[in-house]
Amino acid sequence: MLPPLLPGENRDVFQTKYLPGGVSARWGGALPDWLMAWERCLRLVDGAPILRGSGKTYMQEPKIMSDVQEWIDSVVKENDVVLFMKGTKEQPMCGFSGRVVQILDYLGVPFQDVNVLASDALREGIKQYTNWPTIPQLYIKGEFVGGCDIVTEMFQNGELIKALADKGIDHRVPQQ
Repeated sequence: MLPPLLPGENRDVFQTKYLPGGVSARWGGALPDWLMAWERCLRLVDGAPILRGSGKTYMQEPKIMSDVQEWIDSVVKENDVVLFMKGTKEQPMCGFSGRVVQILDYLGVPFQDVNVLASDALREGIKQYTNWPTIPQLYIKGEFVGGCDIVTEMFQNGELIKALADKGIDHRVPQQ
């Protein structure tokens, strides 16, 4: 059984673009689990993928780099804590992204995750947005904090907890 459609979503576009001949022609009417999971990450609205973090569904994927930068800027400004990462917070697709998720979860920090693997334009756009070459990238209250190494170091020396407190972000203080 296919996952439910989002408002305005067009299943035929997904099937035509990614499954020539349709689902039934390829899998006899049933999608394998891996494809169902992939489809949940890459939904189609009017023929273009939209990016879904764990908490929100954002607008259609932008097609040109200036639009990508505007889209990233709006996500960063609309959310107190944002992690641009490979995969999702529920299923990180790289160890570095997974480490930052573990740190934020350990501290009880609510955050929006954005899966950069959903779009080549987004993956390149986030690197240009901050002029930072690696992913993951953490933002707190619109300010770029850093990647995995910086976040890990800040966590270990207590600077991350201080930064969260200074910006008014809910978090747990670990017991010594």
